[in-house]
Amino acid sequence: MAAPVGSPRDALVVVAGGLAASLYFGWPVLRAWRGRGWQRTHGTVTAADFEHPGSAGVTGSRYRLSVTYRYTVDGVERTGNRASFFQKDITHRLQSLSDEARRRYGKGKSVDVWHDPSDPAQSVLDPRIPFPALLAFGFSVAFFVLGVVGTLRLLAG
Repeated sequence: MAAPVGSPRDALVVVAGGLAASLYFGWPVLRAWRGRGWQRTHGTVTAADFEHPGSAGVTGSRYRLSVTYRYTVDGVERTGNRASFFQKDITHRLQSLSDEARRRYGKGKSVDVWHDPSDPAQSVLDPRIPFPALLAFGFSVAFFVLGVVGTLRLLAG
């Protein structure tokens, strides 16, 4: 017995969902991909604010580290506060990983800062693309493509 065929409307919902997810997950991946051309310079952490689950104003179960850093490009001192292309703060669910980040990015620590050569005010501490981000983007693109193929097959007859 063949599976029931959906309507073009159902297929278009899949297309729309896949497109929305592709844009949502794809934008930071694209920014990070373009960031491969960013230049590295040395910086210093000027502030590191740590919040743990249960702190006043903290929701969820993540440890969060907000880092501010100073760096110099072409003789101009700049300040940044973005951890990566994917998130402003450094977050972890595990305390051990959070503790490691606190040691690495503690106030006064020397850090590598990646900045946009065409706009040195734009900077991140970690320019890498995490595997889960690539995976989410890949699945959303696959969802979109399958929706388009399904829509075309339904419209073709």
